[in-house]
Amino acid sequence: MLLRTIWVVGIASAVPALSAAQQTPQQWYEGHVTLSAGATVFDRSGSGTTGIYALRGDLPLYPSIVLEGGLSYAHRSGDQGIGNVFIPGMQVQLQGTSGQFSPYVGLGAGVTVESRTDRGSSDVSFSPSFSAGLRVALSEGAGLRFEGRLNAVGADFAGVYSEITGGLSVSW
Repeated sequence: MLLRTIWVVGIASAVPALSAAQQTPQQWYEGHVTLSAGATVFDRSGSGTTGIYALRGDLPLYPSIVLEGGLSYAHRSGDQGIGNVFIPGMQVQLQGTSGQFSPYVGLGAGVTVESRTDRGSSDVSFSPSFSAGLRVALSEGAGLRFEGRLNAVGADFAGVYSEITGGLSVSW
C-alpha cells in the first residue's frame, strides 16, 4: 500500500513538473550544495521523532533531470539500542522551473546504517527513497530548499525514516 501511494504521488507530481519545464524557456540549471536540518519520524525497532541533518549535492543532467547524491544523519538516543543513523544515497529527480521556483520529485536508493549501542556491529540495509521538494532561488548563487523524503529500511520496507527538512543552497 505504501509503495503504491509513493508511485501515485510521484506520477501526480511529475506531470506538472514536466509541463512547467516544457512551457518555460529551457534554461540550464546550476548544480547546488545544500545543508539542511529538520525532523525525522522513524518507525524501526521502536518509533519516535528526532532531529535530522542532511548534506546534498545535485548535478544537472538536463534542464529537467537532476542527479543528486547526499547523506542524512540523525541520532536516536535511548531507543532500542540504536544510536547514530546515516543514510547515504543517490536520486534521479524530475524538476520543473518557473521563475525562481523549481519544484521536483525524485526516486533513488542508498543504504541505511544504524549503529547499535547495545552490541558492536551496525545494521546496514538497502534503502529505496522518494522525495518531493522545492528549490527557491534567492539571488545569483544562493537559494533555499524545502523537502519531504521517505527512506525505507530494506527492500521489504521493514521500517521507514520520514524526513522534513529545509536548508540553504549554494550553487557551484
